[in-house]
Amino acid sequence: MLRSMVGKVVRRTPGLRRVHRMVRGEEPAPAADPITFGAERPVAPAPAPVEVAPVEAAPVEPAPVEAAPVEEAPVEEAPVEATPTPAAKKKSAPKKKAAPKKKAAAAKPAPATPEPAAEVRQTEGGRDADEVERLREEAERKKAEIRARKEAEAAEKAAEKAAAEARKKPAAGGIAALIAKTGGAIEAVAPAPEVRATSGIDFEVEGGVQTAADGAEYWGPVDNDSSRAKARGDTLIIDQWECINCGTCVENTDHVFGLPDDAKAVVLAQEGPMDLIQDAIDACPVTCIHWTDDPARFEQLNDAEGNPLG
Repeated sequence: MLRSMVGKVVRRTPGLRRVHRMVRGEEPAPAADPITFGAERPVAPAPAPVEVAPVEAAPVEPAPVEAAPVEEAPVEEAPVEATPTPAAKKKSAPKKKAAPKKKAAAAKPAPATPEPAAEVRQTEGGRDADEVERLREEAERKKAEIRARKEAEAAEKAAEKAAAEARKKPAAGGIAALIAKTGGAIEAVAPAPEVRATSGIDFEVEGGVQTAADGAEYWGPVDNDSSRAKARGDTLIIDQWECINCGTCVENTDHVFGLPDDAKAVVLAQEGPMDLIQDAIDACPVTCIHWTDDPARFEQLNDAEGNPLG
């Protein structure tokens, strides 16, 4: 290994390669210079001094620089107007000092009259008077629709009742004519079912919790959001801060809702026709009627008689 390393060094160094070839006899060695001991080696003559000719620098004369003449701008003196000195006033004879007058008692400042407060428009639940008026007009239109619907329902029920009464009456001609008409066979005529009112104070609701097809429970004969909330045990309440006492809820069912004079609407009963209660919730222009499991968060401002609370 050492030998191969030495070989690499020899091959890479030109002088060593030449010595290696001379050792192997591949290249003749150079002739040795005979050296005579005691003889003085010839000294090479010193180089002759070179004289450098002096170079004289040509004198450089600075070019004259001419400055451009600067003309001074004329300065006009502003006219100075003499200020008239007022003539000295003649000294008048000193006047006698008048007797000092008694100081009048300082008058007490009149109490500041408070400025009349700017007229504040009536607000309902953070709404200005114009918006409340617009909502009340909308409520009046809804109330008119509710009244028209009730009148149509009442007329339909009256017609059904009249038809039922007519069916109960015997045919003209008495019993003999009826027997002759029917061939002697008389069948008992079932009385028509009674039709009860679905709104107003005089009504009865079939209560009780029932189960819908989807497994949810609802209260009463009608399955809707209100009857399901009633079955859950929620409480029907009005947010009186938002109420604008338009009376739309009372127009739907005055058994459940009431509106005292100059007060907010109130809930009178927790049970009633669930279809009409839901109609009142949907028709409220400010959506202030709620079913809730936390009625305490809706502060009540007045009771059913209109007396303020709190």
